Amino acid sequence: MSKRLFDLSAEILDLEAQLENEELTDDQRQALVDEWLEAQGDVAKKLDNYAAWIESLETLAKQRRFHAERMRLLARADENRSERAKERLKIYFERHGHTKFKTPRFTISLQKSGGKAALHLPPGWEQDPTLAPEAFCKVDVRLDKEAIRQAVEEFYNQAELACAKAENDEERRRLFKEWIERDEDARKTKEMIDGCSIERGYGIKIR
Repeated sequence: MSKRLFDLSAEILDLEAQLENEELTDDQRQALVDEWLEAQGDVAKKLDNYAAWIESLETLAKQRRFHAERMRLLARADENRSERAKERLKIYFERHGHTKFKTPRFTISLQKSGGKAALHLPPGWEQDPTLAPEAFCKVDVRLDKEAIRQAVEEFYNQAELACAKAENDEERRRLFKEWIERDEDARKTKEMIDGCSIERGYGIKIR
């Protein structure tokens, strides 16, 4: 764990407390950060403290995800143990012909499970759904976003090559138009991806 997690200044902790005010809007929080960074003082020191705060939050988030996953697995293990215990008790009741039994604390009953009854299918249908009658099949249509991404990226890479000699925007538009008019495949791709685009944003990296 980075020792910066334990080395946050009182100044940044005070800013954090202000930002945690639930009555503030996002714009007001941004204004607080801007004001804090632009106030008199050593900017490098302020940014160092701000980066240390970000790093401590990321470290804390990792710790909480680890513990959350650990608790999820423990809960699932308890659920499985409970289900196995109930299954063994059900078998005992069935073998001895019991349907209800009262104990000092509980009334234990053997009853039909709630919800929909279990559905059993021919093994072949499970292995190959096309073997089932068409009335029992449905088509699941989903977007192949990776195929779309690849088509968009390839189209714009080709467009860059076609317009590489352009020295200004007007010439770039002219070369692009000429390329689309003479290349039928490029024209078809342009029609297919109409409205699609890829935007690469910016983010803060701290190391």
